[in-house]
Amino acid sequence: MRFRLQLCSLLVAALAAFTPKAMAQPAGSISGTITDSSGGVLAATPVAITSKATGSTRTVNTGNDGTYNMPSLPAGLYEVRVVLQGFRTSVREATVETGSITNVDLQLQVGASKDVVTVEAASAQIAYESHSIDGVTLH
Repeated sequence: MRFRLQLCSLLVAALAAFTPKAMAQPAGSISGTITDSSGGVLAATPVAITSKATGSTRTVNTGNDGTYNMPSLPAGLYEVRVVLQGFRTSVREATVETGSITNVDLQLQVGASKDVVTVEAASAQIAYESHSIDGVTLH
């Protein structure tokens, strides 16, 4: 009986070491603002973010201020796509780096959504004044 109690205690301690936080992989995020050609913000606009490595897509809607944020993205190359009726589809590549926020602002042009506007790629802004990388744990 005592052996089982010790074994259960050991098992609980081992499982506690593998909590989601301990197993989380380093990640970054993509955020930005979606506007029309006059600079007006577009609320409740779906923004699809697709990983070029895995092909998986996550979607988020813009808020009332036209902004969106997609957190917890593994580092890598992504495609940000906005399709909205009455506007041309807008596509932009973005590079997500560990611990950083990649800003992808898109300005939609009036037209048919079957027309696609591809914008230059975006990457995270690097703060050269800092000598650390957020989201990385050194052992």
